[in-house]
Amino acid sequence: LPKEELETFALTIYKELQSVSQPRRSKVIDYLAELNGNSSIPDPDNSTGNWRTNIKSSIFFQKTLFAYLYLRALLHKSTKALLSFESKKYTFLPSVYKKVFNLGVYKTSLFETIDKALWYGILSGELSVLLDADYSVDEWDDVEFTVNTKALSPLSYYKSSDGQFYAYDVYLPIEKVKGLSKLWKHPPEKLEVYNLSTDKDRTDYLITAMRDRATYGKITYIFGRYINSEGEVSLPLKFTLYNDKYLVDAENILHADKQLPVISISFYSEDMQLSYSDLIWDYYKEDSRLTRAIIDRAILSTTMGFEINTSALATKDEVFTVKPFTVIKTISDQPAIRPFAMASFDPNVLPVRQLILQEAQNVSALTEFLMGQPTAKGRPTAKEVALKTQMNMNVISTIINRIEDEFIAKITRKLISLMFQYHLNEIVSSGMLEPSELK
Repeated sequence: LPKEELETFALTIYKELQSVSQPRRSKVIDYLAELNGNSSIPDPDNSTGNWRTNIKSSIFFQKTLFAYLYLRALLHKSTKALLSFESKKYTFLPSVYKKVFNLGVYKTSLFETIDKALWYGILSGELSVLLDADYSVDEWDDVEFTVNTKALSPLSYYKSSDGQFYAYDVYLPIEKVKGLSKLWKHPPEKLEVYNLSTDKDRTDYLITAMRDRATYGKITYIFGRYINSEGEVSLPLKFTLYNDKYLVDAENILHADKQLPVISISFYSEDMQLSYSDLIWDYYKEDSRLTRAIIDRAILSTTMGFEINTSALATKDEVFTVKPFTVIKTISDQPAIRPFAMASFDPNVLPVRQLILQEAQNVSALTEFLMGQPTAKGRPTAKEVALKTQMNMNVISTIINRIEDEFIAKITRKLISLMFQYHLNEIVSSGMLEPSELK
């Protein structure tokens, strides 16, 4: 096919993927900004005075981090159980799979990738991992061919609504781009530096270099099938774009399983587009607003005001200080100064906040299931705590089972397939297999 035709097709697909992914990406940027101290909750208006508190609710930070650490621990345990093959007598294939998988884990740092994918899934609602065999640039800027895994960040990952196309962006220093460009079929005449201000909302999190000195190139990989005007569908293809302008490479994906290299599932279910962070985000904002109001009112209720009847004062000069008191002379039998409270605190507002906390707990279904949090009717009984704990444990078990069946199992099959396809000589000649297993 002519390069121009493929280039037009790839650029069109990429723009469509960007458009589809933009709403989700904007939400994730808000969540990351919050976790990095750049809150989207506006600061108090200091024009009315500096006494207003700037405190934020703990809901978002506590629940997202707890969910990640808790699910991560459970996932590690369940993954080990899932991958413990039992070799039956006279059957050596399961033990071979286990050894090959362990070699793949060693070469790819698979569990670190799964950990990152879980964190991205909590924020975006989708767990996505790239499992591919391709050329990469190592820390010494050498190009090598490896089986690699990569957790796809929701800030740089795109997926079509029908799941037929996937893409992700990579920002690399221009020196590394030069190394990879030697492998491209159609490298540009000049490797231009990408304008990072174009994607400033994303590159602030994706690139940690000094921005005024950063010289980066943007590489986009698109996975899918080309469809011509007659409806003919190609084999799985991998398109490589540079700086959103040039198609620099297009190649067949030659995986033995005939599948695309991206494994992606929804955190809850395919029909549910909300993420875990989406569910608690609105409760976090409302709880922050209400907490600020409660604390401001409590502080104000401890402040004393004074009303002064100036006609009852003798003269303004008849004031002297006997430390630490001030003595004021008056000409009236009535007190010249009347103190009063600036505001009263209404304790009936506290159950409203507890309602917000309770609903945030109910919708998340992952945290505080052993604490017995106070509610509007008081602290729950032991029976209520036990029932809530059992319900939440069932929800957690369902999520873990889904990740096992839909995500870990696919990753396992894909990794073993790639290891046999691209590292078969190493597997056979390394001595890792017993003679009976080699048969």
